[in-house]
Amino acid sequence: MSLVTGSLKDAPYGYGDIVIFGNGKRMKIDDFQELSQVFLESRVSALAASLSPTSGWRSKAESMKRLLKSPKDEYNLYLREFETRDVRKEKVIEKKLSYNDFVTKRLHVLAEKLTTMVRNLYTHMPTSFVSLQLAKKMMRVISLVQSVDIPVINRLGVSEETAVTKEFLQIGEEVLRETVSFPIFTDHQVIGNFCLKNACLVFCTASSSSRLLTLDQTNVELLVVDEAAQLRECESVIPLQLSSLRDVILIGDEKQLPAMVTSKICEKAEFGRSLFERLVSLKHSTHLLNVQYRMHPMISLFPNQKFYGNKLLNGPNVQENSYEKQFLDGRMFGAYSFIHLAHGKVEYDQTNSRRNMVEVAVIVELLTKLHKESFKKNQKISVGCIAPYKAQVTAIQEKLGNIYQTREAGGDFSVKVGTVDGFQGCEEDVIIISTVTGVGSELIGFLGTRQRANVALTRARHCLWILGNGDTLKYSTPVWKHLVDNAKVRGCYHEADQDECLSRLITKTLVEHCSDETLNRCKGKHHDERNSEVPKIQPKVLEKGSLSNQFAAMSFTKTSVEHSSDETLNSCKGKHHAERNLEVPKIRTKPLEKGSSSNQFVAVSSTKEVGSSSSLSPSGSTKTSGYTCQIL
Repeated sequence: MSLVTGSLKDAPYGYGDIVIFGNGKRMKIDDFQELSQVFLESRVSALAASLSPTSGWRSKAESMKRLLKSPKDEYNLYLREFETRDVRKEKVIEKKLSYNDFVTKRLHVLAEKLTTMVRNLYTHMPTSFVSLQLAKKMMRVISLVQSVDIPVINRLGVSEETAVTKEFLQIGEEVLRETVSFPIFTDHQVIGNFCLKNACLVFCTASSSSRLLTLDQTNVELLVVDEAAQLRECESVIPLQLSSLRDVILIGDEKQLPAMVTSKICEKAEFGRSLFERLVSLKHSTHLLNVQYRMHPMISLFPNQKFYGNKLLNGPNVQENSYEKQFLDGRMFGAYSFIHLAHGKVEYDQTNSRRNMVEVAVIVELLTKLHKESFKKNQKISVGCIAPYKAQVTAIQEKLGNIYQTREAGGDFSVKVGTVDGFQGCEEDVIIISTVTGVGSELIGFLGTRQRANVALTRARHCLWILGNGDTLKYSTPVWKHLVDNAKVRGCYHEADQDECLSRLITKTLVEHCSDETLNRCKGKHHDERNSEVPKIQPKVLEKGSLSNQFAAMSFTKTSVEHSSDETLNSCKGKHHAERNLEVPKIRTKPLEKGSSSNQFVAVSSTKEVGSSSSLSPSGSTKTSGYTCQIL
């Protein structure tokens, strides 16, 4: 609408040539004031009131003329009606108005209604009915009617016309004459058809365009279909039947998502194929729009290489230094990052949809930090959270609640959470992709398709942060394997544990969402699961000469074990055992010295370097991934 308004020197004159029609709720028309001015239902209501033969603008203009020319006669008419009124039917007893009060009130009411109706005429009527010259006269009428004073009665009882009143009466008479040809409407359906037939620019969905086929005549000569690769071929036929069509332009990207088809039979029959895809397969001539103006070059690099054969060029706007945004501190939160989450487990809901609560927790934490930065720097930031599964979307939304606004609601900080399919055609300042992958999950589902991956990776303007388990993704599909390898080569691959805040958050989340099965395995083979508790170990000073890269024994208090997962155990036993094909070293027991309590044992691990992932606490304990490792 801003483009249209900019092209109209006397806006909103000219809006009558533009119409949007369809399901207003689904299009969220009420959220956009400018769109309501060209929405068909709103236009029909406005014109129905303005063009009514009994209470429309013409009747209000005639009443204003009589009031200005003969105010005394209008007041006498009011008095006669007042005396003959039926008081018994009145809910509120109205007092008789004096002459000045009557004229003032009447003038105010007529001026208000006349202003609204005349403005609706030059806003909503097609320019084929309202010329620019006539529109300017209407604008002048509005200006004059708001400046008219109470008529002054001379000694002869005749109203004395002021300069303003005289000009208003003159121009008002001209407008009345020039609008005699305006249609008189009483039926809303007829008004709607009138607007559609005379519009120059019509926006609607393919299915809604069927209404245009019911009109006797339309002047639509050019059909432009946006997102044509997502439109089923059978739906494309609907607007193509318009008899006045001369040219058709299909705009789309067959490398992104096609139409949604849930039936396997229909999918096998290629029911979801678009006319766009068919024409491409038939080698019909196409024109590539090869300049992208959305993504920072760091973001567009991989999609350009993987999906478009390096044919895309970056627009001048995205190459400017000002386009690079560092919303959060640290290399991990640059323009393009893959954030590896080594821990976390994929869960399934009742509908077999997947979720990963570690990824959910990290997303909520990142949103919290972004919101603080937005408020602190008074910076406008829009964030999109994309997940391939509804269960993950629901989990994120439940954690967020109603804290953040949507972009449509306005505000400096907005968040949109949805599936990949729901984000096609959208863009945000920051996009966070939750791949919903975890330790031991070999498949990544339909996120592995090239088209869905392409959509997810091309929604961000300034920052794209991808969350997931790099090991799982690397062994999933070629697209994600290349993405992980590419991120490592470019120095954009980051371990979430490198961030102290995220590391603590992940540990806390693992504790909260640890399963019973994991707890049982955590307790170890050396203890009877039914009758024994995990023993405690008293700290003991290491003997001189012990190797710094070994730990003699690790104690696991009952609390820490029962709130931890296999992944955390593995990381505690040594970071280098996390590789897919290596087994976690076995723990052998060492007999306790005589006199030791029966509820203690010493576990000696194989020699593995753990110093790099551990830190000594003031008490002498080594903390690793949420466990307390006490040196004996």
